[in-house]
Amino acid sequence: MNESAAETALREALQPVIELDSALALREAHAKNELEEVRAERRKLASVLRVLDPERATTPKRGPKPGTNGQRVMPYAISEEKVEQVRGIVLALGGEPFKMIDVYERWEENSSSEGAKKDNINKALSRLRERGQVRLLKTQRGKHGGNIYLATPRIEVGPVSEAAAANGSE
Repeated sequence: MNESAAETALREALQPVIELDSALALREAHAKNELEEVRAERRKLASVLRVLDPERATTPKRGPKPGTNGQRVMPYAISEEKVEQVRGIVLALGGEPFKMIDVYERWEENSSSEGAKKDNINKALSRLRERGQVRLLKTQRGKHGGNIYLATPRIEVGPVSEAAAANGSE
């Protein structure tokens, strides 16, 4: 196959660029190897440090934080507005035992997915339980399982702080 003079000239002009690319690829490979060697050395050093000086261990300890006794430090995030919406729905159920799905069927929020709505309702029911406005009657397992709740007389009072609920005052 005969190459034209233009193709030959183009190949000769590209040769320095191709050589530069090859040289950079080789430098990159050496840098990656060196990085892997440094990471391996640091892993070895970290394991030695964990044994010799446990206070310098970089991995966080599992389990509850010291001094919390396994309790939540901060309440889960749920807006007071959503808690009030759920409280209103529970009031409308008329004092009968209910499941979360009963509240879900009456919940009017178009912006969330089904899972997010159920999560919000469960968080709101937990908050109402903390306040003593809703009581958990039983937990059912199986195909049609779920928690069964009952509204307490406190549900009609409106928003109650957790401190007041714990003291029994309103």
